[in-house]
Amino acid sequence: RVLKEHDRHGALARFSIISVNYTLMTFAWSILAATELIIMAASPEIDVHGIVMRVIIAVAVTGGSFAAIFALDFFADNSTGTTHKVIVKIILAKAILIGFSWEHCFQVALETMGANFNEYAALVTLLLSIMLCIVVFPAYLWYIMPKVSELREAREAEFGAED
Repeated sequence: RVLKEHDRHGALARFSIISVNYTLMTFAWSILAATELIIMAASPEIDVHGIVMRVIIAVAVTGGSFAAIFALDFFADNSTGTTHKVIVKIILAKAILIGFSWEHCFQVALETMGANFNEYAALVTLLLSIMLCIVVFPAYLWYIMPKVSELREAREAEFGAED
């Protein structure tokens, strides 16, 4: 009986985490789509699916998100409890939004470069994607992951373990 009670709470906690992450992703996609529509309406002369439009969208999203994160971080530093957790989740959603916008930019760039090779376009795009991973993944492991772990440990030491 105790085990079943524990499983139910564990399942409820997992469902809660999945729901929050789903909501964050939906928020990020919605903001990205709204930004795309606004920029496309303001600049109808630029090719909607071209690299120039994707770079404009990525820069706009990054700039707007940076300003929002800066303001939200100020509020997060001056809040506690549930309010602090919610603000941190919104900041995470903004980070996901920035990632999505630049991912679109890279995807269009890879497709554009691959398109120059006619019948081998898909193969060239695949090879370029693999080369990008070969360059980026080690940098991620060597520089980003250690910094994330360091910051996570510092946060846990300051605030205690969360989520």
